[in-house]
Amino acid sequence: MKYAIIDFRMRSVEKEFIKSLGYELIENNFNLDVYDEISAHVDIYYLKVGRVLFAAPEKADKLPFAATTCVTHVGGKYPLDVPYNVCIVGNNAVHNFKYTDEVVKTYLINSGYRLIDVGQGYARCSTFPVDDNSCITSDIGVARALMDAGIEVLYVSEPDVKLKTRTNKIFEKQSQMSFMDSTMEGFIGGAMARFGDTVVLFGDVNNLINGNKIKSFIEKKGLKFHHFEGLDVVDYGGVVEVNI
Repeated sequence: MKYAIIDFRMRSVEKEFIKSLGYELIENNFNLDVYDEISAHVDIYYLKVGRVLFAAPEKADKLPFAATTCVTHVGGKYPLDVPYNVCIVGNNAVHNFKYTDEVVKTYLINSGYRLIDVGQGYARCSTFPVDDNSCITSDIGVARALMDAGIEVLYVSEPDVKLKTRTNKIFEKQSQMSFMDSTMEGFIGGAMARFGDTVVLFGDVNNLINGNKIKSFIEKKGLKFHHFEGLDVVDYGGVVEVNI
């Protein structure tokens, strides 16, 4: 069985495409303890390392399968919201390790991952691992650290990735919420996901300043590229894929 954990705010056409690839969707719900823009982002609560899925303690029982329950609850403000936002590129783990959940950190060390410590707590949000030896990132510190580690990096400054916020902060029930573009900028890493040999951009690549560079970089790796024509590019905190 193949599952994809997604932000519940993902648009219908994007959900249907993922389902067409054979995935059952698990929609990550809104959390009023975390600011709107990232409150349902997958990479704020979940981290997959190899075949092991780590989950924040408040999310572990929301899944139809077992995950490794961690000890750090996600807080409302940075850096309390980044304990699981580790970026895995091959055998490298990139994060500001002052803030990493201890269960995750211990596993990474014991499993032989090379820890690359950076200033960016939102390491996974800002970085998309294309394969085991390449990535796309909008964070210059992450880019330099990964290049120093021998990873091929496409660095892009990409201001046109959207985040979503509630149109009316009074509504606290998820069923009553509607959303609009936030004044905050999203990250390119959170606006992409990989399913097998297909990389998906959540929106229209032509709405990105560096869209052609991103598409070309991915296709040169022998991967398929899919985007959604006419849509703004939205940061959902990526997608976590789980095969049971």
